[in-house]
Amino acid sequence: MANIFKKFVNKQNQKLPAYALKVREDIDNLPDISAKLEFLLHNRQFRVDQKKPEFLALLKKIKNKKAINILEIGGRRGGSSILFSYAAGEQASILTVDLNNNGHRLKTLQKFSHDRKIQFWQGDSHLQETYNRIEQHLQGSKFDVLFIDGDHTYEGAKQDFIKYSGLLKDDGIIALHDIQEDYKTRFNVQTASWTGGVPSFWREVKATGFNTEDLISDPFQDGYGIGVVYWDSSVCNDLIKKLEKINH
Repeated sequence: MANIFKKFVNKQNQKLPAYALKVREDIDNLPDISAKLEFLLHNRQFRVDQKKPEFLALLKKIKNKKAINILEIGGRRGGSSILFSYAAGEQASILTVDLNNNGHRLKTLQKFSHDRKIQFWQGDSHLQETYNRIEQHLQGSKFDVLFIDGDHTYEGAKQDFIKYSGLLKDDGIIALHDIQEDYKTRFNVQTASWTGGVPSFWREVKATGFNTEDLISDPFQDGYGIGVVYWDSSVCNDLIKKLEKINH
């Protein structure tokens, strides 16, 4: 039985690259970024797990910024990466780091983004070797946008924020996903949503004095929400030092 299941899985995996090309063709045929996002909200293989108004607002910020370099921590299924590319334009370079960017998944993602400057790396963003590799990848330049959607622990979100903010341009932005508490945390009602320690860390970011904006569709929604930090190193470098001293 195990061998039969393994053969079935392998057969399905072999079909994914062709399916990825078909999905890209469908996305390319859609008229604008809003329609492309709508499509990917409902696509199982490359699904974007976001609230549409929130993520669309972030994509518009990226478009207006004319971002050249984007770092995404926690690439999920690849849908967000391709949308970043559409928003920023064909000249943009997107680097996505995720623990599961390997094997058939990696091959499918590469096929999905074959004509875009998107790199999918397998790695743990918390490891120094991953940071060193990313820093070398930049070759002296910096990121315009840092999107953090990683392990969702308080410690993990804080570490990613502090560590990779040093690779951000002066006028760059950091976007942190899942800043809104889930229902279990707020109302002791268990649901499928889990935002972990991100909302707690986001409160600390705001209390420290960073220039922030909350992108939240509904104050009573179950999780989600995107927190945006507008970066100015002349101010933010000192705020990072204060953030480091906070004991959770």
